[in-house]
Amino acid sequence: MRQRARLEAGVKIWWDGQPWTVTGLFAGEIEVQDLRGKRARILMSVVTEAPDFKVLTGADPGVEGASPVYLDSVPPELLRAAEELERQLMEALTGYQHGSRALALEHEPRPQYDPEFTTVRQRTTAKARELGIGFSTLWRYKQKYEERGLAGLVDERKLGPYKDFPRVDDRVKRAIAAVLDELTEESNIPKTQLRRRTRRKLKDFFPDEAVELPSEKTFNKLVDRMAAGRGTFGAAKARRSIANRPSNLYRYFQVVRPGEVVLIDSTPLDAFALDPLTFKWVQVQLTIAMDLYTNSLLAWRFTPVSTKGVDAALLLYDVVRPKFMRNGWPENARWSYVGLPEAIVVELLGDEAQGLDGQELGGLAGVPFLNPEAVWVDRGRVFISRAFRDACVRLGIDLQLARPYTPTDKAQVERLFRTIRDNFVVNLKGYKGPDVYARGKDVESEAFFFIDEIEAEFAGWVATYWQNRTHDGLEIPDLPKMDLSPNRMYEEGLMRAGFTYVLPDPNLYFELLPTEWRKIQHYGIDLRGLRYNSEVLDEWRDAPSPYPNIRDGAWPIRYDPRDLSEVFFHDPTLDEWHAIPRHGASPVNRPFNDATLSYAKSLVIARGGATAADRRRELNQALDDLLDRIAALEVEGRKERRLAAVHAMRTIEAHAERRRAAPQPQVDSVMEPDAEADLDDLFGPDAPLQPAGSPAPEDAAVQGSGAAGELDYEHEEPASEPRKRLAVLDPDDFTV
Repeated sequence: MRQRARLEAGVKIWWDGQPWTVTGLFAGEIEVQDLRGKRARILMSVVTEAPDFKVLTGADPGVEGASPVYLDSVPPELLRAAEELERQLMEALTGYQHGSRALALEHEPRPQYDPEFTTVRQRTTAKARELGIGFSTLWRYKQKYEERGLAGLVDERKLGPYKDFPRVDDRVKRAIAAVLDELTEESNIPKTQLRRRTRRKLKDFFPDEAVELPSEKTFNKLVDRMAAGRGTFGAAKARRSIANRPSNLYRYFQVVRPGEVVLIDSTPLDAFALDPLTFKWVQVQLTIAMDLYTNSLLAWRFTPVSTKGVDAALLLYDVVRPKFMRNGWPENARWSYVGLPEAIVVELLGDEAQGLDGQELGGLAGVPFLNPEAVWVDRGRVFISRAFRDACVRLGIDLQLARPYTPTDKAQVERLFRTIRDNFVVNLKGYKGPDVYARGKDVESEAFFFIDEIEAEFAGWVATYWQNRTHDGLEIPDLPKMDLSPNRMYEEGLMRAGFTYVLPDPNLYFELLPTEWRKIQHYGIDLRGLRYNSEVLDEWRDAPSPYPNIRDGAWPIRYDPRDLSEVFFHDPTLDEWHAIPRHGASPVNRPFNDATLSYAKSLVIARGGATAADRRRELNQALDDLLDRIAALEVEGRKERRLAAVHAMRTIEAHAERRRAAPQPQVDSVMEPDAEADLDDLFGPDAPLQPAGSPAPEDAAVQGSGAAGELDYEHEEPASEPRKRLAVLDPDDFTV
């Protein structure tokens, strides 16, 4: 086989993006002619030194009518025929079928092919006569073999150009492609309906032509071939996602240090959880923050039903806060980073390194914390809310939005959700699968975990499994073969790029809450149809606001949508935060969320007849009556039951976070945030813990005791002691 090609007159070359024919060679110059007959004389060095220059042979696709032959794709019978022709050709050229005396067969050389007594001309003539072909035909085989090797001896006439369903009219294929494009945004349809739509499409495209569809069997096979990779007959959401894939080359965003880019996203959890009030199941949503450089899980939040803007804002607060060890965690979950000793971090944290009960925590957990430089989010309502955007501005974080309906912009976090489902959620009691088609029978009855227990189990899964598991996507350029886990990658980032962690402001929790600008009237503050008042406002009633460019002397009032029983006011003189309770509430100022308030407003509107002056009093009365029914588990109808379930978890969650905020605000309400509280404080002294006739909490959920050792995390650490279900549910036990 030739390794070099001769540049001479008549040879075809590829240069300047098109084929040329060499028509002459001169001193240092070459004359070429293109396909249109135009000639040019060019310096030899300009042509031969061009990046795309090459001499074309019959195997080059640049030659019209030629196509490359790949031996791997040649049918076995054609390949065996080519190998036999190769042996015959070698015998004609050398006298031996394997081309060498050393590899001669027993009967070789035969007399008519003996190289000592015959010439090449005599041997090729004898071989052509033996094979029954012309001498020129055998000589062409010789030339093809020298140019292309064994592939040149394959009978290309029997290969033919590859074409899907060559007997099907191309107009039918065009109509099918148009119908498949239309189905991207539509619901799934059967192939019989697709066939009818294809027939109508043919009439639209070719109204004056009679185009016949192939048989149903052939049509279905053709549709399967043309729909491959589109997801036409799969999940509709996946089909739309596939259609929105970028048409250009995927490019990975290069990050060089921890915290440079943090990915944040939210997804429904494929498991049910119990609400602490009615012991009924409720859906849960998971929001996570993932560091792109290390693949570390920096923070997570489990919320009932849906995630709010305040949850996403406080998720950033969790990213910058250190995480502490929990009871029963193995030693491999402890902080072990060389770049920053654990003792230094604990000493810097001071009082925050102690639990709510004043007891020392078990040390730092091996889950990174950092100050993110930028966050990438999709265009979900939660992440473009005012609360989340204000939190990014407050923390100095750049907010980057992914392209609409383009999950590849956050491919890492999308893949993480699948890993969480396959390695964590599937082990939970109450796992319901990714969709209704994968759901088991009556899985709601197996929901034995409260949301705080799911969060505790997930924290253990992150610290013991995810952060110590090797990831194929993690790589150090100098050591591409090294197995790296998120924790080891974080160590490498700390030692190479340094550590820029700044302790969060103790008042950061309040500053991340949503803000409403309201004037402090002589009677208090009006917000969302309610009135809030306290003695701490006496100094600022009807006082001009110190904030410039704010009309009517308004002040910034912070509020938590998960608990609107009080709002928060910042005293600019003392630099302190004050909790302002709801005015006109019952003696037990029970917490309530924005959904409960909206429902109470609908009850007032349904009654009608109230004047503007009486509307607030009726709203307070309707709200207190609704909270009393929720506390006594005497809710009316399905909507109130749903409100009660979400109400209990959201308000307890907000109350626990407020207790962790330091310093504690001055509160003039009945329920002090820094006082010991249980369900009696939250829902009334006479409220039962469970509905009449329902099993006790220990009996109802003892199988889902929340023990880390009961869940299969695919690690070999010893199981911790199971945590028993509390007969009295204290809000302090509900962590976020």
